Amino acid sequence: MKKIRKLLDKKADKKGEPIALGGSSELKDLLHILNSIRIDELAETQKTIIVAVGILVFTDVMDCDDSDVVTLHGNIINKQLTFGMVPNLLKFLNIDTLIRIFGQSSPVMVAFIRQTVTYLTSEAFDSLRTTLAQFLEQSDERVELVLTIFFYLQKSNANRLKLIPAEQVSDLLAEYVDAIESFIGGKSAKKVRKSDVALFNHLLKGCSLIIHYKAANKKELTEELREVFLQFVDQALKVDSLSSSTLLTNALQHKNFLKLDPERIELVVENRWASFLSQLRAEYAPDFNSTDDPDVDAAHMQSKNVKVFASFLTHHQTYEKLATRFEQLKKEATADRSYRTKQFVLRVYSIFAKNAFASGVNQDVEKVFVRSFGKVVAEEVVPLCVLKKFFDDRSCLEEILSCFAAVVSNPKLTLVPSIMDHMLEFLSSINIKKYAVKDGEEKAFYQLHRLISDVLYLMMIIRPNYVAHRLPQYFYVFNGLIASVISYKEDRPIDKPLNSFEILTLSDLLLPLEKIMSHAAKKVAKDLRIMAPYVLAQIINFIIQSKRPTTLHEKIAQTVYNVCYGLIEMYDKHSASYLLRTCDEASKNVYTEIVKGFRKYRSFKGKI
Repeated sequence: MKKIRKLLDKKADKKGEPIALGGSSELKDLLHILNSIRIDELAETQKTIIVAVGILVFTDVMDCDDSDVVTLHGNIINKQLTFGMVPNLLKFLNIDTLIRIFGQSSPVMVAFIRQTVTYLTSEAFDSLRTTLAQFLEQSDERVELVLTIFFYLQKSNANRLKLIPAEQVSDLLAEYVDAIESFIGGKSAKKVRKSDVALFNHLLKGCSLIIHYKAANKKELTEELREVFLQFVDQALKVDSLSSSTLLTNALQHKNFLKLDPERIELVVENRWASFLSQLRAEYAPDFNSTDDPDVDAAHMQSKNVKVFASFLTHHQTYEKLATRFEQLKKEATADRSYRTKQFVLRVYSIFAKNAFASGVNQDVEKVFVRSFGKVVAEEVVPLCVLKKFFDDRSCLEEILSCFAAVVSNPKLTLVPSIMDHMLEFLSSINIKKYAVKDGEEKAFYQLHRLISDVLYLMMIIRPNYVAHRLPQYFYVFNGLIASVISYKEDRPIDKPLNSFEILTLSDLLLPLEKIMSHAAKKVAKDLRIMAPYVLAQIINFIIQSKRPTTLHEKIAQTVYNVCYGLIEMYDKHSASYLLRTCDEASKNVYTEIVKGFRKYRSFKGKI
């Protein structure tokens, strides 16, 4: 390890010198193999050596001209740092060397800091102290590193192994807080915003972290520091970045802690609302010039900010103001009837439905949301059923179904029957049983099937009273899902059977329908008793009419039969004779087979 350390120090000094990489394809193959090899549970010493050697090789690879190789190798190191036994690299290396190799903000460096703080050792604890001392000497150069360390140090899972006494960790955390506060307090928000954008973003991040930490832990906030934070809040209103978004969202979340005045709150809310809408619009706007990979951590933080802001609006804004905001959305959907606008508007409703209606929301606010959502569904979604245009844009169709699931799943929302009827009408019009699956379209079919079954399942468990009054239409969609699986690729060539992946996936697609039947037995059995034989007869008919039914495969057949067993349990004593009288010979054979299975697996009352 001493030799590896010396080599790493030399490599760090030479970092940035371009190298020519030979045999790129062979190296990619090797990296793919390494990526599939798990070394999670190796002994700490062995894993530390392997990771250290990987970092040593990466110092050369990261300066090559093949970005795929760099990304793949970086992912391997990231995975080795994150999963399983944590390598104690700081026993042989120092943070300075790693920073010179990777930089302060690289994913590998962030993963290393996260694991180091979570599994603190004596070497790691000393390194964190050294890093803080260096920050106090050369603060502008180390601010990003210190903020990353503080972010993970304040989390509840820091020092998970308890190798360092809790008092020492608390003292170190307090030192980091004091250092960051002192650094922020010594800067002019307006001057830094105009002169150094990167430093300004770091300062905004520092303000966010300190505000959240002090508010969550009920620490005292001095008037002097509060004024500094408010200056940065005012300047954050003038820029659009992840750091400004996080600070403004935190300011709203902790408005009482910061003692924000109503005028400033209104400015921040309007800024966040405009940013909220523009961010969601950008997700659906085509960007033909973008070639960069998305930043997963940044996207996660933006998503978190959006959820917090949506919750703030429903808990702290009046229903009149929210009505105005939702009316703005409706007008935008009406003015531009493109699929992208529909996706954007429905995404807004999904976010509110999932995150903004916890306990404590005024009933008038909830009514405003439901009324606005109902209008958008009636005027923008239902017409797609009439014109049969929902397959024109597949992503829009999936967004509509995801929005339905989000709204139906929230029991706090009182959905009137007309809105539920529109949803069920849309599901019926898709008519998935007539969906012809071609080679290469399997994934799209699986996704569509799952989305529709999710909506049906949520209707059954969250809105059973509605389902009880709409059983014929509900089970029309339900049977359509079963039929689409039974007739899956029925026109395929005789010499081309379904592969094992398709069989397993089709069986999994039926599991939510099986769950629906078990819930139906508890929630709507009395209402379903009359319909059960007709639903069962239709399922049998699908099996008979299909050219090559997938029920020829035992795994799929058993799941379909489980649904049938649930129906048999519910229908009355006269239904069996009715089915035998009205079915043709082929249907009788299938029905008899199903009944035999029911008696064997469901109705046996004796002892084994």
